[in-house]
Amino acid sequence: MENKQLRILIVTANPIRERYLDIESEVRMIEFVLEDKPQLTGIELDFLHNANINSLRNKLLEYKPHIVHLSCHGAYDQREGLGYVVLCSPDNKLKPDSVDAFRLATAFGEPKTVQLVFLSSCYGARQDINAVFSGVAQCIHAAGIPAVAALQVALVDKTSHAIGLNFYRYLLREQLSVEECINRIRRYLFICELLAEMICFLR
Repeated sequence: MENKQLRILIVTANPIRERYLDIESEVRMIEFVLEDKPQLTGIELDFLHNANINSLRNKLLEYKPHIVHLSCHGAYDQREGLGYVVLCSPDNKLKPDSVDAFRLATAFGEPKTVQLVFLSSCYGARQDINAVFSGVAQCIHAAGIPAVAALQVALVDKTSHAIGLNFYRYLLREQLSVEECINRIRRYLFICELLAEMICFLR
């Protein structure tokens, strides 16, 4: 992925205070990749904290990012047969809003500029084997996003941060393809004996 005029949007939401997410450390790790020497140029970084579905949609249309990094809680509803992420309520940032895969995918597909979505959430790629587009990552990919990276399971903050740090280092500093970045992450997870799988959907 080329560095020239690359716009990256980091989106965070953590309205469920009893389920802590170390978002600050995650953001610092991404900033470290960009600011480490030699400092990368031609990359714009913007943030949307305490995101709700409305503010996310507006920011996507206004900023028109190429890469979106979404850090929030995620889950898969077995009864509904649909994945979702937890954003803030439009009326109160301290209240959760379970945004299902279809609503989220519609927002990501609108600006027509997003080339990669990195889902830093639990169960971002989980879906029912009998429902092709029931997962969050799958729906986003189906909405026209060329590359979506996500996990099928839950991970602790420390491991998910390490995944993100290495992914962006490979992508932005070594300028590897998204597919090769994911392959390296998979080898990292295997070597560390972590029972997780990083999934990537590519066009």
